[in-house]
Amino acid sequence: MSMTMKMRRASLVLSAGVILAGCTVGPRYHPDQMKLPARFTEDAHPATEAEIARTTTELKDWWHRFGDAELDRLVDRAVAGNYDLQVAGQRILAERALRDVQASAWYPQIDANTMNGDDRHSINIDNWPVRPGSPLNRPGASYLSYGVSASWQIDVFGRIRRSVEAQERAVEETIEDRRAVLMTMLSALVSDYMVLRDTQMRLEISNRNIKVAQESYDLTQRLYLEGVGNTLQIAQAKAEMESQQAAREPLKTHIAQITHAIDVLMGQMPGTTETELKISRPLPKVPDFPATLPSIVLANRPDIRRAERAYAEATARIGVAVAQLYPNFSIPLSFNPNASAMYQLFEAGALSWQFMMLASLPLMHGGKLTAQIKAARAVAEASRL
Repeated sequence: MSMTMKMRRASLVLSAGVILAGCTVGPRYHPDQMKLPARFTEDAHPATEAEIARTTTELKDWWHRFGDAELDRLVDRAVAGNYDLQVAGQRILAERALRDVQASAWYPQIDANTMNGDDRHSINIDNWPVRPGSPLNRPGASYLSYGVSASWQIDVFGRIRRSVEAQERAVEETIEDRRAVLMTMLSALVSDYMVLRDTQMRLEISNRNIKVAQESYDLTQRLYLEGVGNTLQIAQAKAEMESQQAAREPLKTHIAQITHAIDVLMGQMPGTTETELKISRPLPKVPDFPATLPSIVLANRPDIRRAERAYAEATARIGVAVAQLYPNFSIPLSFNPNASAMYQLFEAGALSWQFMMLASLPLMHGGKLTAQIKAARAVAEASRL
């Protein structure tokens, strides 16, 4: 066969593969819809478009609405240093790398190889015109080889496309996981900060109460020494003073615990910000509850968003399983010149190559492939529900 005919046949094979590659089996993903109430049960009227737009803008940096510069600085440090958030970020990078692994199947897989050594076989083999066992047989030979091997899988029925799609949805799941970690971390930080300022305020009140109780106890003692009052009044005043002193210690312990919790959220050793946070500040003003709709709340919940992405991934996995039932097409290519001497490796007689179109069709696997499809559909339905 001439080289021109060979090139035409190769072009025909590639063209057919490209045309067939437009078919993708398996169901397409469609978001599941559910009817939601138009307003919260506590609200007489649903939020207006203007209120929703304002809320959308404010909630991007919702902690700024407390109007506390110290809290803003703590949030910035927590976003930069929180270890759970960093772990979630690395998981996103890992899933993206796995997506690239799946996408690599779209491209030809090419490897270079070389080999050098000796080969020996039995001389007791019929090797016409020399009889088995004859000393004229040559049982060994030096072997030199180099070359390139390649394989290209044609994604006719979309198995690779569905695999990449599923992995892309897995990436989006990890993004929502990070959003959940971020939201949980910031909520915990702001809550701890509010509790810290509240407890510090209560500690100041407790210190004033102790001062008043101490003054009352001192006054009761002076009155007793001047002949006014009795020992019972002194005992009562002392008990009140000691009671106030005892009530102060749990507040000091709680402040230390909250301060350490804030340090952990920021990825620091407990006690790092103790000096910085021990200065009492006014309790931040709590902002108004955001005006929004139930549908918007659900659409922005990280767990809901992650579940929706998991449903999309499971739907794509059905296509991967279905594609296993269809023929698999690939184009293997090898170029391996070989000889027994180095100078012969680059001669025309040393050439050895192979180019063909391979197709495989599953015939009988004991129900494994259909069982995989059933499992994928069940997982998708569970994700939808």
